[in-house]
Amino acid sequence: MLETILIIILSALVVGLSALLLTRHRARNDIIALDPRAVDDLLTAFTNNLRRGKIQDIAGRVSHILKHHLHCDKIIFLRSFKGHLELNYANGLNRLNRNELRLRLNQHIQSSLRASSKIDDISSLKNILRPEYLTMLSQLGLTNYFPVYLKDQLYGLYFIATDLPLTDPSLRFLSMTLAFNLSTAYYMGAQEQQLRQYENKMKSLESSRNKTAEPAEGIGGPELGRLLKIKNSRRLASELMGVLRRDCQFTRMIFYVRPEQDEQSEITVNWHISDGMDKTCRKELDRIMSQIEAGKVCSLDDLGQFDGGDKCLDKLKETDLKYLTTLPWGGSRKALLAWNGRKVVDEVANRLKIFRAETQPLVENARLFEETEAMSYTDGLTGLYNFRFFIKRIGEEIDRARRYVRPLALIIIDIDDLKVVNDKYGHLAGDCLLKAFAGELTASVRSNDIVSRYGGDEFCLIMPETDRDNTRIFMERIRDKIGASPCAIEGTEDKLAYSVSVGGAVYPSDAENAEALIHAADMALLKAKSEGRNRTRLAPERIIDLT
Repeated sequence: MLETILIIILSALVVGLSALLLTRHRARNDIIALDPRAVDDLLTAFTNNLRRGKIQDIAGRVSHILKHHLHCDKIIFLRSFKGHLELNYANGLNRLNRNELRLRLNQHIQSSLRASSKIDDISSLKNILRPEYLTMLSQLGLTNYFPVYLKDQLYGLYFIATDLPLTDPSLRFLSMTLAFNLSTAYYMGAQEQQLRQYENKMKSLESSRNKTAEPAEGIGGPELGRLLKIKNSRRLASELMGVLRRDCQFTRMIFYVRPEQDEQSEITVNWHISDGMDKTCRKELDRIMSQIEAGKVCSLDDLGQFDGGDKCLDKLKETDLKYLTTLPWGGSRKALLAWNGRKVVDEVANRLKIFRAETQPLVENARLFEETEAMSYTDGLTGLYNFRFFIKRIGEEIDRARRYVRPLALIIIDIDDLKVVNDKYGHLAGDCLLKAFAGELTASVRSNDIVSRYGGDEFCLIMPETDRDNTRIFMERIRDKIGASPCAIEGTEDKLAYSVSVGGAVYPSDAENAEALIHAADMALLKAKSEGRNRTRLAPERIIDLT
């Protein structure tokens, strides 16, 4: 299981590095030039870690890459353990006093380190570390630090000495990438440990039942152990509902999990119910769920009138469903279960109580895994989707547009002269500008549009069912909006006026596949920049030979 998890992490890293290498030839201001040997070492390191599976080895490999590719001749890694940061790895330093390096993790230190988003100078820790501790680090020749954390959980702290400046793009990128992969390994290792404990508990319970020769009271029995390995919530829901349906002898059933942020997070499982009925009254289902007491089983005949849900109740009755209840579904989400069956309602209610207790660890594990996977799709600075997610979705959206014979627009937007902002105001101001633009762009699009950070100062927007005329209109609108929305710079009273260059292309008129569409939009963007920036350009429409 741990190997599977690390393979996912490795895949994310491979795609990210490949994206950087593929764009090296482009004329950009903030290019990151990675030594090919660094790329090879990264891939080799994580491949070896897949075989070993030990967190200590992963930390050692990370430190090896720091030493050989980021000029770090001195390295200390303190790992979080039982409320302290303790020495876990050292390189280039001898006769270290473990007790002197030990740090008690009070709330102030933890919150300050979690707030750090990139490598920084050790002197910036003066407000959270004792002066004598900083003096000791200085005497050891250590100059920089970066934390290892994920989902607000601090896993460790690196202290390093390097001759590279903090502004060096490769130093910033690689240190953040290595920290993310190490913290993800810690996080998923903890999840694996919880799963092993749960699996052992299930085996112990099953063994105890076999010894006493008593009938099993649980639902699914050994079958639930098989479901431990399912990490996809949608597939897990289908499997669990199959187990529940057989155990409770349902003849008809609807299982519905309300969506979180988008329709793709909605989960439905139907049994002997016409497809789409749940979607027809989705809003009503949400209202009904909000008014049913958690865990209570209700008869549809006894429910009476619900605020806005009476039409949906009528539809449920028409399908010969008789009972409703709600089930927890990971985090704060709830699910609605409606059914009819052969068992009496009191017996089903007792089985559902056992079902909730036995399946919650499985549901929560799938949710946490999907959250971790989603983080590999998220840009840490802006909170938008990243290049990896963009590549995944552009292919999916092209396939959907081809299947339904609909147009699909791709827009790539470049912030003009970001390097000038970084040189004049500093990189923090540049980061502020990137976040401000991300907010403006997100507020300007439809709910089904997909906004991603393409890399550096470029952003991309996938717009389903958008033709050339509407693409041109939107491009001009976003350019005008940015021109009229100066960005406030943190720490000063200044407001910075800035502009963007925009390039767009539309499937199928400008390109026939994802790669060609990206190229067409990219060339349109380069044309806009070459003509003076603060411009929009749409790719020239192809002449399609239909003969």
